[in-house]
Amino acid sequence: MDEISEKARQIVGEDFVKYMDAKGIPQKCPACQSDELGIMAGGPTEPLQIFEMKIVHPEADAGTVIELYTIVCANCGHIRSFSVNDVVKWKSQESPSE
Repeated sequence: MDEISEKARQIVGEDFVKYMDAKGIPQKCPACQSDELGIMAGGPTEPLQIFEMKIVHPEADAGTVIELYTIVCANCGHIRSFSVNDVVKWKSQESPSE
């Protein structure tokens, strides 16, 4: 497992909320404006679930995937995804000793 993947599995719900705040990402659904969002994790101190999206493109290597963290609107079901790499890089800059 590479360093990014290892760190990605340590990001918890509270970290992701801090990431959204730091980046100015509204914590409202862009589709219905509800503030009832669910971060895909077991709880605020539990690791986030990581989803893999396969890249299908003539120039991509077979099996290439993007790892994503996901939030879901509890009102309308709209899904937003965020790059694991970007969140991990932000967390590393915020907590360089970790």
